[in-house]
Amino acid sequence: MDRLHHLHLRLSGNLDRAEPLPPPAGLQARLLPAADFVMALLYSRSRAGSLRSVRVTLATICLAAVVSLLAGALAVALALTALEPINLLLLLAALVAAAVSLAGAVLASYGVLQRWAIRPAAGGR
Repeated sequence: MDRLHHLHLRLSGNLDRAEPLPPPAGLQARLLPAADFVMALLYSRSRAGSLRSVRVTLATICLAAVVSLLAGALAVALALTALEPINLLLLLAALVAAAVSLAGAVLASYGVLQRWAIRPAAGGR
C-alpha cells in the first residue's frame, strides 16, 4: 500500500509532501507545544498527534492569521469599552478575545516557520 501511495503522490505532483519534515529548531521548537495545544483545542489534531511530523496547510495558516487579527481587534475594542466605567464582564471578554488572538498568532507563526524550514530543504523552490 505504501508503494501505491507513493506512486499517487508522484503522479499528483505532491511527492515533496511524502518526504519527512526537518525537525523544528529555534523559535519553531519553542512554539511547537503551544501550536499542538491550539490544534488539540480546535479538535483538529492529525493522526500523527503532533505538528512535529505534519505540515500546517496554507489554509490553516491563513485562517489562524485572520482569527488572530480579528480577535485582537475585538480584544482592544472590548478592553477600551470595559475601562470607561469599569465593567468586569467586558474585561473578562477582552481577556478571552486576547487569548484567542494569541492562539491564532502562535499557530500561524508556527506554520510560517515550518514552511520557511522546508523551503531550503526543497532546493529553494
